[in-house]
Amino acid sequence: MIKHDKITLSATAIAGMISIYLGLFQARFDIAWFPALLLLMGLELNEYVNKKYDYDDDLDELEKGRIFLATALAIVGISVISFIISVPFYRRVASVATLSVFDAKLYAGLMAVSEEQFFRGFLANFALKYTGNTGAAAVISSIIGAIYHFYRYGGDYNALTFVFFGFLVLSTIALREQRLSPAILAHVIHNVVYA
Repeated sequence: MIKHDKITLSATAIAGMISIYLGLFQARFDIAWFPALLLLMGLELNEYVNKKYDYDDDLDELEKGRIFLATALAIVGISVISFIISVPFYRRVASVATLSVFDAKLYAGLMAVSEEQFFRGFLANFALKYTGNTGAAAVISSIIGAIYHFYRYGGDYNALTFVFFGFLVLSTIALREQRLSPAILAHVIHNVVYA
């Protein structure tokens, strides 16, 4: 099972605060509600369906090093995939295009944490529970993640292929390390850099 740790919980709390900031203080509830809902669904479905919420409250220096290395490997993997597939990064959705650069980067980080909590925190754990196979769990959560991105990329199959393989890298890292934090960190870095 993929565990949560202090990094995961901190990122989740920050994502919640970003959704409040965007929704209330920037009066952009139109863009803040969906990632907030996805974040909550990921947390609650993991608890309700998987009947388990694994938390590692003690990160020693070795674990921090492994998280850093796994995050770096995920970023390299995503970068290699983007180079091979040659997809222009982060096309802004019309409603997000009206945000300031700072708010767009906050939104990109919020989406990354929300997607990780749902696709890895819940869905990959759910698939692992029922298949017993980490490879199958990674593929299942990546396929569903690519389908989910149809709303954003439509029929752009290069972009959807990038999303599938990017999600496959993130799922593999999370399942291999049995931690959500490397996938969250890599996804946030990717989204914020390219927002």
